[in-house]
Amino acid sequence: MTQQKWQRETEALRAILVGCGLDEETKWGKPCFAFEGKNVAIIQAFKEHCALMFFKGVLLEDPKGLLRSQGANSQSAMRLEFTREGYRKSGKRSDSSAQWRELHATFMPDCATSHSKIGFAA
Repeated sequence: MTQQKWQRETEALRAILVGCGLDEETKWGKPCFAFEGKNVAIIQAFKEHCALMFFKGVLLEDPKGLLRSQGANSQSAMRLEFTREGYRKSGKRSDSSAQWRELHATFMPDCATSHSKIGFAA
């Protein structure tokens, strides 16, 4: 049921990630995206939000403070959390009409450069 609730957001995120040349497969029952066989990101659906989790998110520049920690026991994973109103930003919600443009501009302006930043460049 949770996956269905976030179907539209999942499809939008998938389009961005596949458009960056990442390979998609299902891992742990969720859409997972890799570059040259190495995991880059996974889409996670939760009751109150869906998230795009970057496995090595701590290596990404985050000038707008959009990434959130995956948890106390995670050292490198960071995620963007999306709600129906937009993505969560330091406890506040942003305007959903601009979230996809800002996501792409902030983290994937040049997909090849983004791959390099997180250690997956050829």
